[in-house]
Amino acid sequence: MKFSMHNVLKGTVKLTASEGPLSEALIELDPGTDVRSAVSTKRLEEMGLKQGKRVTLLIKAIDVSLAVE
Repeated sequence: MKFSMHNVLKGTVKLTASEGPLSEALIELDPGTDVRSAVSTKRLEEMGLKQGKRVTLLIKAIDVSLAVE
């Protein structure tokens, strides 16, 4: 599979949580490195996102904010 985006990461769904129309998926990239993704509950169900499922993260640079301590 080829993508036009350069920020592509592979991971595994660690857990999901749903509240009404919105859901979150916690994706483990490496042990100790997780990314949280917001997704509609409908899409979560359509994609079959559940613990242990392998996923590919496509990250748009304009949608990522960074902070320093």
